Amino acid sequence: MRERVSARDQAAGLRRRVEGLRRKGNHGGTSRRPPVLAVASGKGGVGKTVLSVGLSLALRETGKKVLLLDLDPGLADADILMGVHPESTVEECFAAGRSPAEAVMEGPGGVLLLPGGSGMEEIARPGGFERVGLWRALEETAPLAEVMVFDTGAGISGPALAPLKKADLVLLATTPLPADLADAYALFKILHREGIAQKTGLVVNRASSREEAMLTATRIRKVAQRFLGCRPGFLGWVPESPLVGESAKKRVPFLLDRPDSPPSAAVRALASQALAVVESMGGRGESGDPSRFSANVKK
Repeated sequence: MRERVSARDQAAGLRRRVEGLRRKGNHGGTSRRPPVLAVASGKGGVGKTVLSVGLSLALRETGKKVLLLDLDPGLADADILMGVHPESTVEECFAAGRSPAEAVMEGPGGVLLLPGGSGMEEIARPGGFERVGLWRALEETAPLAEVMVFDTGAGISGPALAPLKKADLVLLATTPLPADLADAYALFKILHREGIAQKTGLVVNRASSREEAMLTATRIRKVAQRFLGCRPGFLGWVPESPLVGESAKKRVPFLLDRPDSPPSAAVRALASQALAVVESMGGRGESGDPSRFSANVKK
């Protein structure tokens, strides 16, 4: 029987990974911008925002300063899942001619949040992020954090892809459902075309078992290898659990509501693996070696 690893032990292990990444960044980095992890999906409904919030909290447990940016121009709802009521949003800052950095607030667990706004028409247009100056605003907020997490828009449109180009690691989320898997592959094809497939790792959410998660990952990776000549790495998986939905209804992130649950353990493992990949890239997204993604497949 496997020995159960407590939430405290997991957090301690993740802290060690963070310290290693911090030391490497201090000695070899030339840019002050912190590493960026972007969570993406080919369609809505796969749990992308839930993963973004959970990943941010898992990283924050290590003592690392984390800034979660809600960059979904259509349905920005990270604040709802975190149970907070923003005094200002990115959308409102744009409308008032103020810097989006002014909307940054502290959320549960000490995670910093830059709230988005549902239906941000200006950002949703092609080139919207550049036109409204969001990337310049991110440079202003960079000193607030040691790692940034982008919760991006679902799909393959230009506004959904723009944040992924800025990321050091893209976490491509899917579920075992055939439609979700097909849309994840469609997004990976676009990422391949845009030249950023090499920094993309697959995350299988809502899997009934490790076996189902591995089968799902194998399917998309085989198809990608056959038709594109490359494949996404495999970062990890998160089990299906009613606890996630129950926590969402209470507007309390499951990592805080049920810290010792299987989904919480899985997200901590995912955070650790993501940091390991970024560390192997020297703290930045560079060349792609799928083997670096393999550490989490046996968890």
